[in-house]
Amino acid sequence: MLQLQEGLTQLQQLDPAGVGARSLSECLSLQIQRRMTTDLEHKNCLELAFLLAQNHLTKIAQKDWGKLRQLFKQSESAILEAVAIIKSLQHNPGLRFDTNVEQWMTPDVVVKLNTKGKWVVHSNQAFKPRLTLNQEYSRILKENNSKKSNSA
Repeated sequence: MLQLQEGLTQLQQLDPAGVGARSLSECLSLQIQRRMTTDLEHKNCLELAFLLAQNHLTKIAQKDWGKLRQLFKQSESAILEAVAIIKSLQHNPGLRFDTNVEQWMTPDVVVKLNTKGKWVVHSNQAFKPRLTLNQEYSRILKENNSKKSNSA
């Protein structure tokens, strides 16, 4: 079990910050911790954001600023600044590395139940390829067909 915890700790130190988290709260907390090492200018705000992310996401979702002010003995502006930091974080940090593009399948036919209770199959005309024949080729084809019928 100790090896598992050590492995998880190592994983959570990789980029992007928040990878390997077991919950949203942990994911956000990991990102804030990483930022604390580089953004010393906002240390107090980041510490408050860290505490909020760890245990008070529900109160943030409910916008219960009064309760949070009481709990942390902070001004509403300090709470809102910390919340803004939390909102700027990635809830799914590995998503930016996802290179899969969603592919949509379009059916060739559509099957619907009509008002009489019968199933009706329709060709999906919107996505059916449209073929056109060049006017010149059409003329040549007609001439060729008429020559064949005259010679027969």
